[in-house]
Amino acid sequence: MHDSQISDVFRWSTESLPRSQRLDAYAETLAKSLITVTTRSPDKNSFQCEMSSADLGTLKVTTITGSTKDSFRTRRDIAQSGGRVYHLAVGVGSWKFVHKAGVADLAPGDLVLIDTRFEYSSHLPEGFSTRTITLPVDWLHTWIPDPAALIGQCISGQSVWGSVLSSYIASLAPETAVNPPLPASLMIDQVGALLAMAASEIPACAPKAITGQAEMRRRIVDCIRQRSTDLPLTAADVAASLDLSARTLHRILALGGESFGAILLDARLEVAARMLRAMQFNHLTVAEIGRRAGFLDSSHFSRTCLARYGRTPGKLRQEQGLHQK
Repeated sequence: MHDSQISDVFRWSTESLPRSQRLDAYAETLAKSLITVTTRSPDKNSFQCEMSSADLGTLKVTTITGSTKDSFRTRRDIAQSGGRVYHLAVGVGSWKFVHKAGVADLAPGDLVLIDTRFEYSSHLPEGFSTRTITLPVDWLHTWIPDPAALIGQCISGQSVWGSVLSSYIASLAPETAVNPPLPASLMIDQVGALLAMAASEIPACAPKAITGQAEMRRRIVDCIRQRSTDLPLTAADVAASLDLSARTLHRILALGGESFGAILLDARLEVAARMLRAMQFNHLTVAEIGRRAGFLDSSHFSRTCLARYGRTPGKLRQEQGLHQK
């Protein structure tokens, strides 16, 4: 059995285990690293599975792939478990989640929020791959004050914000969690903000308007732009300077279909573009311009610049230089 800690990523596989022991070993490992469930497989002797996980600040990222299986969160499992948490799960393929609220037939990219206090079952096909983000209770409640209406509901991976959330969770592999391209606090905030926005697309979870929303939104955006080069800058920092709670800040932005992370990224790209286009910064390397604009990772700076402008930072500088000659 491969069971090791490599660069803070926990990795486990059934590969070297006797076939007769694999399913039980999987259930035992899952209970230690993620959740206690009763697992069944139609062919116990052919069962195989791989698991990896890592912490991202207060969150935990887990990826599981393997053979078809049915998992049941029973009363006995709940009684044997530790503290309550939430799980946000997404699958690469289609799968089924059964909860007291009903049956959710999940297409590839669809997500579901799970409350570990309650019984449920999940049914995954051969060759499945799932990613699960473990969310502390207090943390989730700062983003979604009453998540009960969202538990067990299909968060469509095809909806406007559901698709963004699904793509973002797909990018959060355990390997990314231990070597994040952005400050972990910012990436954690992005999970919460995108989940809140995706939840707002479900009628039962739609947030109510806030008095003075437009003016507060203007103040928030202005503050983000003014402080965009601060390293690091978090939503909590901006909220505190405006005498708001972080939850209120994110809620105001979500009501307008915006997120703190996206506004901050745009502001930093605009600062970087201005510096690249100004002759007085020609003595600075592209990487240093990116750092001064707020990008800690030069490869992330290059990717986001390419996505926004269709050109790398180096190309932007070259083209501006030719234009000015």
